[in-house]
Amino acid sequence: MIGDRYNHNKDRGVTLLETIVAVSIFLIVTVTVTQIFSSAMTSNRRIESKSVVEQEIRRWTDEIARELRTGEIDYERYDRSLGAPLDRTGADTLYIIGRGGEQVEFSVKEDAVVVYRKKGITAEETYSTLSDKVMVEKIRFYVYPFQNPFAIVGGGYGVNIQPRVTIVTTAKLKQPLRGEDGNINFQTTLTSRILRR
Repeated sequence: MIGDRYNHNKDRGVTLLETIVAVSIFLIVTVTVTQIFSSAMTSNRRIESKSVVEQEIRRWTDEIARELRTGEIDYERYDRSLGAPLDRTGADTLYIIGRGGEQVEFSVKEDAVVVYRKKGITAEETYSTLSDKVMVEKIRFYVYPFQNPFAIVGGGYGVNIQPRVTIVTTAKLKQPLRGEDGNINFQTTLTSRILRR
């Protein structure tokens, strides 16, 4: 009799309560792992789309830096175009005098950053510096100093500061990459290397 009682306890199965607890733990672990995986995939898509936009914007600012290193800011053109000297509000177009004396213009046209080069009066070259993937929503060029540092005022130079441009832009992908538009805010400061003194 005693032996039968022990055998009976060994053959006993899993209770309903134990089954419910095991299934609940399994579901909690599965949901947690799924949420972590989904969050990681979303972060990966966001990083990938932002890196595409940032790479395009950096390539574009490198082109501006090349023009600015070998040329200089066209302060006279700002005076003619804006009708007033530069100030802290910045401008939506960057005017540069290239190393060959050509006028170079960086501005936003039709959701893309475009470069205009004018060599003399007859030849003109226009092209987009960004690929078809990226569009610029907003851009400002903050030129400093506000006055031409190479202009002689009252027998001397009015400003003793090397010209520089701070570019502030917002850009994103034209076609979202798996639901992510890659929207970034980008800022960089570029300095002219020309010193005519």
